[in-house]
Amino acid sequence: MGKSRYDVDRATKLAEILDEAEARFLADGYTGVSMAGIARAVGVAPNAVSWYYPSKDELFVAVLDRMLQRGREQLAAVASDPAATSRSVTEWILWAADRLYELRQLAIDLHQRMTISPAAADFHDRLHRELGTLLASAVQGLVSSNDLDTLVALISTTIEGQLLHHAPADRRHQLLRAILANYRIRDQAPWTSPRTVETSP
Repeated sequence: MGKSRYDVDRATKLAEILDEAEARFLADGYTGVSMAGIARAVGVAPNAVSWYYPSKDELFVAVLDRMLQRGREQLAAVASDPAATSRSVTEWILWAADRLYELRQLAIDLHQRMTISPAAADFHDRLHRELGTLLASAVQGLVSSNDLDTLVALISTTIEGQLLHHAPADRRHQLLRAILANYRIRDQAPWTSPRTVETSP
């Protein structure tokens, strides 16, 4: 059954709201964005945005969820490139960390909101689980099963710390390379496409 005009119009309006919200969150940060301002920019009544997203935190998380989905698609597209097999595990982890660092302000905002917003806290937990799964997939087989969870926790904690505290790229890369080298994962270690890996809660 095809979509009704209402469904199409609703999807279009949601996309417009999310596009505008994403641009504003990236440019102005969480505190610089208002639901009313988004409504004006999109050309809808002030309460229209609240109809779809009852709170700014829910709108913020919807934007983050959409960005996360684009990240998954980007990773899948890059991983499907035959040239991907020539990259090492280290190169892939540095690439992923750099992509996250580009969204540093949103990460800072998320950490501030998660202490008072269940929606933000839930997204943070889901993001951590997904990042842990991807990291475990990347290094599985290169470290012992006893070290896997510890290494994943070290990498994810380091990346998160780098998001919250500004550091130049060479310094960020140096820290991550040191962690991997400590577990004898050298730059030449081959990388395989991400797959589902269960990590300990």
